[in-house]
Amino acid sequence: MFWRDLVVRRTALVFALLLFVVACASESRGRDDNGGSGGVNCPSVGNLTVDKVSPLGGTETCVIRAGSLTQTATITSGVNWEISGAIEVSNEATLVILAGATVTAADTDTYLLMESGTTLQANGTAAAPIVFSSTDDGEDGSGEWGGIVVESYMASTTQHRLSYFVIAEAGAPISGILSGSDIEANLALVGQHEDTRVEFFQSHSSAGDGIVLLSEDADEVNNTLLESILVTSATGDGVRFNNYSGLIKSLLVINDPATGLAGIRAGGINSNPLILNVTLVGNDDISQVGSTTEVPLAFDNDFGTGAGDVGIQMANSLLLNYRGPCYIATGGADLSGVENLIDVVSGDFVETDTEFFDGVHCVTELDLNGTLIPPPSGSPNLPSELQGAGPIQEGLSFYSGPILGGLAEFDNAVETPGWFLNNIAGNVNGSGLRLLNNGDTNGDDVVDVDDESFGPLFGRDGIFEGLGQAAIDEGFACDAPSQLPAGTRFFLDVEQTMEVTIDSSNEDLFRCYYVRVPAQFSAFNLTIIGAVESATDDRFDDWTLEGTI
Repeated sequence: MFWRDLVVRRTALVFALLLFVVACASESRGRDDNGGSGGVNCPSVGNLTVDKVSPLGGTETCVIRAGSLTQTATITSGVNWEISGAIEVSNEATLVILAGATVTAADTDTYLLMESGTTLQANGTAAAPIVFSSTDDGEDGSGEWGGIVVESYMASTTQHRLSYFVIAEAGAPISGILSGSDIEANLALVGQHEDTRVEFFQSHSSAGDGIVLLSEDADEVNNTLLESILVTSATGDGVRFNNYSGLIKSLLVINDPATGLAGIRAGGINSNPLILNVTLVGNDDISQVGSTTEVPLAFDNDFGTGAGDVGIQMANSLLLNYRGPCYIATGGADLSGVENLIDVVSGDFVETDTEFFDGVHCVTELDLNGTLIPPPSGSPNLPSELQGAGPIQEGLSFYSGPILGGLAEFDNAVETPGWFLNNIAGNVNGSGLRLLNNGDTNGDDVVDVDDESFGPLFGRDGIFEGLGQAAIDEGFACDAPSQLPAGTRFFLDVEQTMEVTIDSSNEDLFRCYYVRVPAQFSAFNLTIIGAVESATDDRFDDWTLEGTI
């Protein structure tokens, strides 16, 4: 009896100690930087609630709880951030995400929404990219959280800037933003976006589309500018747009090997985008009858049927390794008005040049009879004179044999994105394939360095004016005093201005704005084909997710 009672008492004591330890661990969860005891201090994020979570044996995490952000805030680097629930930024607030920040998302109810009138400044670097993904290990999931939605309507004059930014494993449905449909994408840019630029951006493993660009108002098109964009393993389309007239430059899409659909899906009656130097790589790793859904280019939803300057402007691109035809036009789309860019006079466009298709090269699956799969009939397709056998065919060149790296059938399990970059880019450029207007993009009958950045193409209607220029430093402009005292130290503040802190002998603080016209998109070299200029082009190196490029 004595020994039995002793065992019972010892068991009870051990149980009590365990309860004490668990209680202590639980108490550490939910404390913020003001209440935590040691370890990481969680920075504040505006008026949102931030809790420090310290699991036993795990990594301390700063959890941003669901809520409405109504004041300017910063997500810093050097902290393990997690978002739990929907974060909606409103009240003209600015959200700044600093280079090197890593953020995980808790579940499918988690997303970030920037309402119209707010500002998103998320600028990483090649050495310190910004990465958003789910909370589990690795980046091989999909649909594990909602993604990022940025709204910008005509009344908004804010600037959205994203660079060296990676979004992975999102695409869970987000409802209540669009009328009549959910958003399913890693990144969705909704509205007019008169001053939004995204460059050096990767979307990886979306359960829906990689990037969505749309305006629900057909009379007010979306004008987002994109450059150096990588989309890998999207379950849906690589890039999908509707009523979009912005710029897509140097886009590389590697479709999901199992379920990926179109490389680019174009819709909207008033779309008129400029699409240059694109490489779209499909998911075809077996020989089979062609598909009508797995295609590089899909035009639908009444694309190109509006009045005025509408349709497609596409040149110097590669469409590779899809099971279906090079393009499909369904759902009321009309490509019959597309022309070749041959009416260049003294470097100026004429009216008919607002819809053109040239220097586009396509290799897709051969059908059982050994002939190239033709576009399906039904909707008006490209004019017959703008599609035919390559390599010098004006418009869209079809190929029915091994070219571009020596293979007709690619295996995405073996030929990685890096393989495509190093082999296809190196073999294509300089190989005699047709370029936009046969390389003479400024219309002076000579193909030379002046054709590498054809100004009139980017300055039409002022939409792309100034692209390609380098950064210009114009010095400081201070609130007060006018002279900067000796011994000051400088650091970039959250609005990309300069904040000046006086030395320790003076407690005063004032702001100085560093006047700098930022570099625009890289020079547009219209004498190359595809998303990369050569096998040594490193624009997608280092900052993208390991194993995806």
